[in-house]
Amino acid sequence: MVFEVSISDPNFEILLTMKLKEKPINRSLDVIEVVQAYDFDWNFYLIDSSISKARAEVFERLTPFPASMGAVSFPDLIFDEEGFLESAESYLSREELDNVKKLLDVGYPISDYLDEDILWRIVSKNSSIIRKVRVEAYIPITSEACILSDQRITDFENLSSELVKTSYYYIDPSLALKSLDESRFLHEYLDKLAALFSESAQEENKGLILIIRGEFPADRSLVDLEENVDALLEPFKSKVLQRTLMFNRIM
Repeated sequence: MVFEVSISDPNFEILLTMKLKEKPINRSLDVIEVVQAYDFDWNFYLIDSSISKARAEVFERLTPFPASMGAVSFPDLIFDEEGFLESAESYLSREELDNVKKLLDVGYPISDYLDEDILWRIVSKNSSIIRKVRVEAYIPITSEACILSDQRITDFENLSSELVKTSYYYIDPSLALKSLDESRFLHEYLDKLAALFSESAQEENKGLILIIRGEFPADRSLVDLEENVDALLEPFKSKVLQRTLMFNRIM
């Protein structure tokens, strides 16, 4: 397996093979599913402040994509509504379709109504109906004085950020890259990362994580996403740590 990421490269990189990263995101749903559904307790949890610890156990958790400067995830998909309804006709009853229309009219998330398997079948067979993806990038930094640059220099929409002070675990990106190089399959790569985080290779730190949230065009690639995240980090790149984070994101 050949990859094109160097640990000396100061740019933000998602630690996957270039073959996977060059595909449009809306045609990479299988990759997103494999990574984010990977079932492992990373012993570090990021939980929305609106979710109580008591309720967190029943909420969905996902595994993020490892990166050279943190991690990144895709919590949600944003559909072309007319295209989704047209595509859904083959999978839903008339009553279900009418209910989905009502939910869309009031802005209610479709994913909270439809069974996940049915929703996944609809979008995986009709990738063009996915207009945007919601992105979260998790960036370990050394200073609170890290301000996002003007979002107009990127392809992000509805950009926001949050600063979290927490203890977290990480590994050196070179170890993740070594695991990537030694793996033939994506699941094998994730297994190797899980082993690293279960062994002495992981390190613990108490510090700052900058969470960047935004909506990104789904017809762009992960390479495009890397470039856009890197553009946001550029003004304070010297305060960004090259650490690969893996954790359970509680949604």
